[in-house]
Amino acid sequence: MIKLYTIECPACNVLMKKLMMKDIPFVKITDPRAFEDLNIEVFPMLQINDEPLMSYSEALNWLKTLGG
Repeated sequence: MIKLYTIECPACNVLMKKLMMKDIPFVKITDPRAFEDLNIEVFPMLQINDEPLMSYSEALNWLKTLGG
């Protein structure tokens, strides 16, 4: 499962759009309590399964590796 932690900022929206363009299913998480639980202070953050959180630039680089 892919989770997108977002506050609907411009970078969040870009990452969401790129995920949708590649038909990658994801769950959008906007609950501030979830951010606090994971100590998220910078957005967006992406998590694949139980892997460590990825920053915006890390997520973009991951998407580039998928091609298409």
